[in-house]
Amino acid sequence: ENTLSKIRQFSSLISIEILEFQPYAEALRYQLNSHLLLLIVNIAEHEGGAQTMTGKFFEYLGAGRPILALVPNGPLREIIVKGRFGTVTPPKDILKIAEKFKRLYREWKSNGALKFDPDTDLRNSFTRKQLTGRLAKIIDKVT
Repeated sequence: ENTLSKIRQFSSLISIEILEFQPYAEALRYQLNSHLLLLIVNIAEHEGGAQTMTGKFFEYLGAGRPILALVPNGPLREIIVKGRFGTVTPPKDILKIAEKFKRLYREWKSNGALKFDPDTDLRNSFTRKQLTGRLAKIIDKVT
């Protein structure tokens, strides 16, 4: 069975809306209006997954929403944990994923929101302005 058919099995129990491809601006609007963003890196560690730093992560940082990250050990996982940007779990550990999701769902259900207190200094260090400034310093040193 594919993922879509699995999701549809639960559509009578919880409200699930599956959207077709969305233009980029519309996708960003969905991110900004979400309570939780899902980030999946399911490349095995031995295949380079541990070194994957997806651009979607930076987009999610810009949205300023908590992330449920299904990612292997590595720099991406470390930054999410260090920056308190969300919750992480191994991408193929179904029991841990379910446990984390249930905890987040219960928190959201009882509070109407998820607790989210990211490290804003670390988050701001990833802005284009900050990264360009760092690159300019490196170029100055080299030249």
